[in-house]
Amino acid sequence: MGKQIRNITGYLIVALILLLCVFFYRQAFLVVLFLLVLLLPQVSYLLCRKSFEKLSAELDFSAAEAEKKLQVSLTVRFLNPGRFPLLHVECPLVVSSPYYNKGEEQIYVLPAPVGKKEALSLPFTFHYCGLYRAEMASLKAYDLLHFFSFKKEIHLCTQTMVFPVEKMEITYHPSFYTEGFDEYESSVKTGNVSSNVTDIREYRPGDRLQSIHWKLSAKIDKLMVKENEAAASHQFYVLLELYCPPEHPEYLDQAVTYAHGVALELLAYHENFFFGFYSEGRREFTSSPVRNEEDLKQVLREAYYELPYTAENLALQVYRDSGMQKGTLIQITHEGVMDEASDA
Repeated sequence: MGKQIRNITGYLIVALILLLCVFFYRQAFLVVLFLLVLLLPQVSYLLCRKSFEKLSAELDFSAAEAEKKLQVSLTVRFLNPGRFPLLHVECPLVVSSPYYNKGEEQIYVLPAPVGKKEALSLPFTFHYCGLYRAEMASLKAYDLLHFFSFKKEIHLCTQTMVFPVEKMEITYHPSFYTEGFDEYESSVKTGNVSSNVTDIREYRPGDRLQSIHWKLSAKIDKLMVKENEAAASHQFYVLLELYCPPEHPEYLDQAVTYAHGVALELLAYHENFFFGFYSEGRREFTSSPVRNEEDLKQVLREAYYELPYTAENLALQVYRDSGMQKGTLIQITHEGVMDEASDA
């Protein structure tokens, strides 16, 4: 507004000077020039308004998915099919995540030449995992003289999902692969579960020595392991806590990173497991079997759309109260793998 007032004031001064010159010198050239100056604001208004009415915008991230701490570009494009260029178009952008913040509005200025897609590429580096949305709700433009402004509502939104680093260093938890069979052993002793051998496979790190098929291993010179019915059906349940207090947004990022690492470890050991989280809004658990890294990404995508909660260990509490039994529970928080939960 201040710039518009200064421009209008300058224009009136120029017009007044020309008017004095017309009365003083009484020349046709000055009269024509004065009339052109008087018509200029109207022409500028009409031409810019028509071009602005036809103006459209596009908004998109350079990648739908990215890794944490890697640069992603947000591109803003204007398409002006009119016959008059717009030299000053303001686009207010809000980049936010439902996990961490509402986002602050930033205003960027771009020209919109005729018939060209003028693009502005904005680099972003996200340090936390999650879903990030870029939204543009309006456009505002000025005429050539900067006397008039035009504004219209639009609804543009694009998003990208930020995952933990894929080639992260995995911290192994050997206790997982002994704790998980406690129930099986006690059931066999009481005669509740059949211990028939259902499969024979190669030895994997973490397999119990008692399960090794020594005779077959000696014949083929390779360690082979017997799988029993209870062992083959055993599964882990990785429970991600979506706990995120407002003063510590990094807590949720740490929990997602830890859960991702634990899931990669279980995949590396070829373990069957479920990955789940609790939705406070829907008041229910979302659980999915994870067989490969794409399954892991898919369940993380679903988790990214949830709103975090501020009650610590909420998912674990609801899990226990509900009586859910999905195997060996592995609770993941911002502090890592909780021993109490993994012993449950």
